[in-house]
Amino acid sequence: MHSRSLLRELQFLIAVAVLFYVSNWMVSKSQAAAWNKYIEGKVQGSVARGGIFSLAFAAFLAVFREGAELILFYYALFAGGGTQTYINMVWLGLAVGCVLLVVVYLLIRFLSIKLPVKQFFLGTSILLSLMAVAFIGSGIKKLQSSNIISVTPIQGFPTVDVLYIYPTLETLIPQVVLLGIIILTFVLQIRKLRNGQAKREPKTAR
Repeated sequence: MHSRSLLRELQFLIAVAVLFYVSNWMVSKSQAAAWNKYIEGKVQGSVARGGIFSLAFAAFLAVFREGAELILFYYALFAGGGTQTYINMVWLGLAVGCVLLVVVYLLIRFLSIKLPVKQFFLGTSILLSLMAVAFIGSGIKKLQSSNIISVTPIQGFPTVDVLYIYPTLETLIPQVVLLGIIILTFVLQIRKLRNGQAKREPKTAR
C-alpha cells in the first residue's frame, strides 16, 4: 500500500520531466521554417521506410504520445486536490479546452485562417513551463505529507495554492532551480533559432 501511494505521489515528478521536455521541444520548433523542416523530415522518413503504412504508423505514434501526455497531466491534476470544487474546476478547464480546439479547427478548416506557429508554440511552451514548476512543488509537498521528505518552514512566506507554492525550503528550492533551468534553456533555444534564421537569410536573398 505504501509503495502504491509513493508511486501515485511520484506521478507529479514524472509529469514535471515530461512537461519540461515538451516545453523545450516546442520552443525549438517555434519558427515556421524549423517546424516545416521537422514535419517534412518525418513524412519523408516514413515514406522512405515503408510507404503509406509507415506514414500512418508515425501519425498514430504522434497522436498516441500526445494522448499519453494528456492523461499523465490530468492524472497529476486530479491527484493534486481533494475538494469537489477543485475537481469541478479541472473538468471545467478540460471542457473549455475542448471547445476552443473545435473553434480553432473550424476557423482553420472553413475560413482558411493560418495558425501563428511561433506565437502558439512559444505561448504553449511558457504555459507548460509554469505547469512544470507548479507540479514539482506539489509533488514534493505530497512526499512531505507522507514523511518521505523533511519540512523546513519559512516564516512569513505566503502560500499560493494555484501555483502549488508552499512556504518550505524543500518545495521552493527545486521550483527556483527548475525555473532557472527553464529560463536558461529558453534563452539558448531562442538564440539557436535566431542563428539558424540568420544563416538562412543570405541564401534566400540570393
